[in-house]
Amino acid sequence: MNTEPPDGRAVRSLPRADVWVTVAVTVMTATLAAWAAPLGQSSKPRRFAEVEPGALYRGGRASPSALRNVARDHAIRTLLTFTAEPPETPLAQTQRRLVDELHLKYINIPMPGDGRGSFEALDRAADALADASNRPVFFRCAAGKQRTNAALAAYRMRHCGWTFEAALAELDRFGLDREKEAPLCDHLRRYAEERHYAISIPSSAPSAPD
Repeated sequence: MNTEPPDGRAVRSLPRADVWVTVAVTVMTATLAAWAAPLGQSSKPRRFAEVEPGALYRGGRASPSALRNVARDHAIRTLLTFTAEPPETPLAQTQRRLVDELHLKYINIPMPGDGRGSFEALDRAADALADASNRPVFFRCAAGKQRTNAALAAYRMRHCGWTFEAALAELDRFGLDREKEAPLCDHLRRYAEERHYAISIPSSAPSAPD
């Protein structure tokens, strides 16, 4: 059936199958573009930040060029990740090739996306960050936020002697939203209590280490 557009030219209707193919391709293209946009070809990973100069660097998922830049600029020795990508996925395979290309040590400690990993996983993450043979370390999750924050807090309490409150104060500088991420804060408090780390320090003392 033909329709008449405003300019009077006839337009032939597409067969139903062609319409669905067109829609599917459009949706797929938009989805891939949305996924790739945060990575792009940025020179740095998402939310990249220096935690300890020459030792610890944090961020989110990185494009190949961004990971190469970080590895080169900071002499990264170890890539520590907290995501759980199945090894057969293209993303995991690309990461594996980059690890081999850059001669990096690779450590994966999977945690749920909200950062509330098991206490054993938090211990392992903290130990990996503290291990001098791993440094300099680039540690990351997908967004460079909750899982990465949880690992950093565990490291501060387990190996640096920081209190729970001091660890959270540092996470504030890395985008922690204490209201929206209250479950993560509560989880880290329980971790501190379970491991017998101090929660706070006397009011007369500094609130956080330098």
